[in-house]
Amino acid sequence: APFTPFVADILHRHLVRTQSSAAVDSVHLESWPQAPADRSEPELMAAMETVQRIVRLGHAARNSHSLKVRQPLASVTLVTTDSQMQERVADQLAVIREELNVREVFWATDRTAYVHHEVIPIFPKCGPRFGKKMPLLKKALAEADGDALATVLGSTGTLDIELDGDSVTLTDEEVEVRLIERPDFRAQPARAGDQF
Repeated sequence: APFTPFVADILHRHLVRTQSSAAVDSVHLESWPQAPADRSEPELMAAMETVQRIVRLGHAARNSHSLKVRQPLASVTLVTTDSQMQERVADQLAVIREELNVREVFWATDRTAYVHHEVIPIFPKCGPRFGKKMPLLKKALAEADGDALATVLGSTGTLDIELDGDSVTLTDEEVEVRLIERPDFRAQPARAGDQF
């Protein structure tokens, strides 16, 4: 580090000043290079934003299970419903493998092979509405198929539950969907808007 600025200055003198008398005396007096105004690569920018989200989720999954990045893993499986994502990051898979320290990257569309869903009521939202029936609501949601409930909630934004002989409708603001990892898998759910 102490001699790098001097090496850069010598290279500037030998490679730039010998070719152009208008060049400044030192490389440290040069301005930062500017990208041409007409140069735009929206596909590359979109791909790298996706790669950053994937890597961020991968690191979060490792951290939540105490798996250090220096420990190599055999593979990572990216579960997404975005049909364009695999194509968008196809050229950046080496970056994902290196950042997550995995040998292979696999893709899947059905997350039920890796996690299952549990739907629970949000007590501050449902409590005033259901009152003493809250234990019944909690039990009805626990006994229902969580994966099916999550699918219906994701597509319609509401759930119809049979509660004490009556059908009640719950909105996505009144329930929480939790992902429970299946044995031998480590998962990190994406946040809203991440399309994972």
